[in-house]
Amino acid sequence: AFLPEIHRALEERALADDEEMATWNDRTCEIVTQELMTLLNNVVTATGQLVLLTSVDPADVDFSAVQQTVMSISTDLQKLLGAVKNYANHLPNDPDSRAAMLDALQSLMNACSGMLKAALPEAGASRKDLLACVGDVSSALGNLISSIGSITDPAYGEEVIALALAVDDASRVLGRQVWHVASECEDSKLKANVESESTKVMGSSSELVVCSQLMALSLPEEMAQARLLLAANRVTEAASRASNSAENASYDANLLQDVSKDVDSVNRAVEAFITKVMEGPRGGQRNIRGELCMAIMASLNNMKTSAGSHSVIRDMATAGKAISQLVSDLRFVASDLGNDSQSSKQMMDAAMALADATARLLENAKSNSKDGANTTELFDTIEEVKELVWGAAGDDYRQALLEQLVTAARFACATSSQASSVSRHAAEEIEGPQKNGLHAACHSLGTEIGNLAAALKFLAENPGKAQAELRLLTTAPGLLQPCTQVMVAAKACHPLVKDDHLGATLMDSLRVVARSLGDLKAAITQFSEVGGLLNLDAATEAIEDLTTIIAGDLTAIKSGTWSKEAGDSLDVASGLLVTNAQAVGNAMASLVKGAAQRDDAEAGKAGQSVAKALAELVNSSRDTAKGADGAAGQIVLLTAVGTGLSATVSLL
Repeated sequence: AFLPEIHRALEERALADDEEMATWNDRTCEIVTQELMTLLNNVVTATGQLVLLTSVDPADVDFSAVQQTVMSISTDLQKLLGAVKNYANHLPNDPDSRAAMLDALQSLMNACSGMLKAALPEAGASRKDLLACVGDVSSALGNLISSIGSITDPAYGEEVIALALAVDDASRVLGRQVWHVASECEDSKLKANVESESTKVMGSSSELVVCSQLMALSLPEEMAQARLLLAANRVTEAASRASNSAENASYDANLLQDVSKDVDSVNRAVEAFITKVMEGPRGGQRNIRGELCMAIMASLNNMKTSAGSHSVIRDMATAGKAISQLVSDLRFVASDLGNDSQSSKQMMDAAMALADATARLLENAKSNSKDGANTTELFDTIEEVKELVWGAAGDDYRQALLEQLVTAARFACATSSQASSVSRHAAEEIEGPQKNGLHAACHSLGTEIGNLAAALKFLAENPGKAQAELRLLTTAPGLLQPCTQVMVAAKACHPLVKDDHLGATLMDSLRVVARSLGDLKAAITQFSEVGGLLNLDAATEAIEDLTTIIAGDLTAIKSGTWSKEAGDSLDVASGLLVTNAQAVGNAMASLVKGAAQRDDAEAGKAGQSVAKALAELVNSSRDTAKGADGAAGQIVLLTAVGTGLSATVSLL
């Protein structure tokens, strides 16, 4: 029904005169394109939901939820028509582009029509037919998206699909092995159960492949990640159930050992798939040095845990390999800078110092692994190596930790949003105090999700700003407790949910969010290592902003245009000026003490105190200057304040 209107819209656009083209501007096109991409992404995620909803036994399919999803897709398609018309109105006069878009849209409409019909119970379509229709939708969506622009990195999408196919291969090997167990089982009931679980393993992996082909169009969108993680978890669970059914049906140790090996293969393939999905596409150049630093720090921490055992040598080998690569990279970069360069000399010295410390660490690890001796010396050398790594590649390490935190925070937002949504739905199905408790927990979680999303947005709008990074670090932990409360409340409500499919979906979403919370907590802990330095950098940025304000005041005073708003009286302002100056002095003393003790955390806190005290000092100085007679006195006072601010920046 939409197609004739699409044809008319594009024909009208083809007849538009050149005067309309004069109103063209890139910003409008960007907004329209974003609207179109959002709608396309909605269709992608809703189609993925349709696949998951219909992946259970036909008797257990929640057709009311299927109907809602069908209606959602239909609504989005109608909105898509309006967005395409709007997009066409802002296209340059390019008939070929419009024709390609029209063909892709027509294919999508036809494919969606077939898929929506096949999804409804009255169609009586087989699962195979529905998945074929979903494949057609996926192909049509890909063509339409490519005619407008790409949502994701095509190479990354191909990697995700390839890993999904690897999961499917491993699952089919397991399925055949479990089916072999069934063929040797004499108990008809056990045999039927094993055959059923074998089929479900292969079916779940097929679902994962279809979802991956579909969701790859909109990765790394958080909801697309969440859908794929749900599908991947279903493969793991199906493999576990198949293994258990095989153990119940057979006493053949060799056969069961083969099943166990195949389950391990499936789990490894799923783990690789999940890692790639959560990693996201690598935009631009990889931060290889930062990744090496992360590997080194993790191995050094493991060495502390395994001290006194033979495992310390294994961890030392892992750390040594990464350190060797880092040293080689530093030397390579240093040679490129030229032997006469000061930067080259510093980098080469850092590489040599790191190599020497690593050699000592190896000797200490060897000695410690034999009888647990010299543990203190081992730990001291580990800390020395850590400091040298920081000195050699601290900025790269910090950036890698930030990227890890951003990825974990975005994914936690998506999975917790999904868990909250399913939990609210489940709460409507029950009565009693558990219902109110779950609703209250979801409300608190919603507030924290909004706070974390705002912090992520602020960071995206202010890249490289320590204040934005610090806001993310201080906001992210706020998600942990309310999300845990939702998980506890939802698990308590689960036995009361009568709808089996809703109950299974609820538990699926809780497992996914539990994993994402674990990753977020680990990322917060690791990025907290740079918390002290981050506080100092954020304080520096805040003081630089104050310096800009004072510089603007001085320029305005000299030009006779300074019109600062009236503040406190001169007597009050000058009194505050003295008090605030003393507060700055006290904060400075704490800062110097923290730095002298090599305590990053205390120095960072003191740096923030210095910045706050200086902000008060600047306000009272400006009030005092405003009450002073004549520009000369104002200039002397504010110049002194500006000099103090600049000196503080250098000190920080």
